[in-house]
Amino acid sequence: MGRKKIQIKTITDERNRQVTFQKRRFGLMKKAMELSVLCDCQIGLIIFNSNNKLVQYSSHDIDQILLRYTEYNDSCETYTNKEFLNPADSGNKDDDDDDDALSVVGDDRSKLSVTPQPQSVTPQSHNTPAQGHMQTPPPPRPQAMQQTPPSVPSHMPRSPFQIPPTVVVHPQ
Repeated sequence: MGRKKIQIKTITDERNRQVTFQKRRFGLMKKAMELSVLCDCQIGLIIFNSNNKLVQYSSHDIDQILLRYTEYNDSCETYTNKEFLNPADSGNKDDDDDDDALSVVGDDRSKLSVTPQPQSVTPQSHNTPAQGHMQTPPPPRPQAMQQTPPSVPSHMPRSPFQIPPTVVVHPQ
């Protein structure tokens, strides 16, 4: 029996939403682990479910990844739900997890570029839909985080002040 394609919208039934969250959370963490191992990169995922429960995954120490994020001063690529929910507007094609089968032959990465954004612009400067993503400068760092790393033990909850803004997916 094959899987049918589901429409990407909020699941109204609470039980079905929780089951879907559990399955997809595991799949997301598995993909993150694979990306980390295959490409030798550091990954930190922070997820709050609809019941406001925190789940996190990190390929390395999460506090070190967050500290590195807060100290990063160059421009960065930022993606939102808009680029994935409206592929016609953003120039992205529909991605059905076929990226494992992508061919590297003829892959011209020289066409990809990230242009630095001036630090004096508004926090989010929107690019044209054809570019398919938004570039934003990193958020300003609180004074306390500029000098010392986070000193909260991993078993204690963190305050919002200690965690930099991250990509948060809210059902629409």
